[in-house]
Amino acid sequence: MEAQGFVEVETPMLVPSTPEGAREFLVPARQAPGSFYALPQSPQLFKQLLMVAGVDRYYQIARCLRDEDLRADRQYEFMQLDAEMSFADQDDVLEAIGNAVIAAAEAVLGERPPTIERITWREAMDRYGIDKPDLRFGMELVELTPIFASTSFKAFSGAGAIKGIRVPGRAGEFGRNKLDQLTDRAKQAGAKGLVWMKVAEDGTLESPVAKFLTDDETAALAAALEAAPGDLLLIVADEWMTTCEVLGTLRNELGRPPVHQGPYRYVWVTEFPLFVGTDKETGKPIPGHHPFCHPHPDDIAVRDEPARGAIAGLRPGAERLGVGFGIDPDPRHGPPAAGVQPARDLRRGGPGQVRVLLDPVQVRRPAPRRVRLRHRPADGDPGRRGQHPRGDRLPEDAVRDGPDDERADAGRRVPARYPRHPHPPPKS
Repeated sequence: MEAQGFVEVETPMLVPSTPEGAREFLVPARQAPGSFYALPQSPQLFKQLLMVAGVDRYYQIARCLRDEDLRADRQYEFMQLDAEMSFADQDDVLEAIGNAVIAAAEAVLGERPPTIERITWREAMDRYGIDKPDLRFGMELVELTPIFASTSFKAFSGAGAIKGIRVPGRAGEFGRNKLDQLTDRAKQAGAKGLVWMKVAEDGTLESPVAKFLTDDETAALAAALEAAPGDLLLIVADEWMTTCEVLGTLRNELGRPPVHQGPYRYVWVTEFPLFVGTDKETGKPIPGHHPFCHPHPDDIAVRDEPARGAIAGLRPGAERLGVGFGIDPDPRHGPPAAGVQPARDLRRGGPGQVRVLLDPVQVRRPAPRRVRLRHRPADGDPGRRGQHPRGDRLPEDAVRDGPDDERADAGRRVPARYPRHPHPPPKS
């Protein structure tokens, strides 16, 4: 990072409360009972101030703390490579962070990983069924919809998308009980069912549904999946999103090697959507990405449709590494900036270049907020600062004579409802 002109800046850990979605961990202020500092969820505000101040390339290994429910790839405390660049676009961010990731991997592994690939979100879902694809193994999703365009098999005839995967050489491992378990797993993931086929030694397909398919459909299916004797074929027919997600889940569960096994392959996934559809119960749009993104250039003119994010997410072979974002504020309030926070993070994706058909979602654009930087007045008043959600201001004490630990507290503030207590007379 430093070789690319980035400046390492360590930001404070005791900060005003800046709600960012998750709950904050609070630290009681000793000299102001009932008031609290907050531990940072991210250095977001500080790095934006650095951009305004003229530090055009910033980075740090930041510690973030969020009081939220534990789940996959999320814990109370984690560390991330936090970076921000002024007057940068997506390619600038991908190049800078990509160079740092490759250099770090080479330092740890002793060998240089291959060049980081770039694929769109749509391609990731079409080929791998997930927005954080593991490229260390094959078993890619294969498009089968054209093969069954005129089929008489009812399970396939009305489906929006039909895809399949090939599990090489493992048909003998799956008896009827295990196949029923796979079907139940597919239903749990959202599918209506699962079609399985075993490839016999003579190349024929053994399956309860084989009798409903024509010879041409069977031959085209085997050719598309490159079926070989001993292979297990799994097919899902449903809506496009459901088909991709279900097969992506089965692909990872059946073929994914342990996380520590290489070779590691990194990939940038670009053009994430803002929404992935609507909730069937509430009718509200389902987020596919966080909203703090510069829109994709092709979507700027289309203001009433879901847009794609312009900055990408970086993922190694087995786990998602991060999601970046770009902002382009009013020039009067600071320079255009783009950044990335590689960390253990889990998010859901949605349609990429194919727009989701939604009812228009009215998004009210907030008025721009001005950031005023000012020096501390000579009279010792530290000026205005943030306020805790409970209404308690951060502690402050007037500068006063006393021991070093008390002078170190100078500049803090006390909530307005707490009277100031005079400093006790010094001991004789």
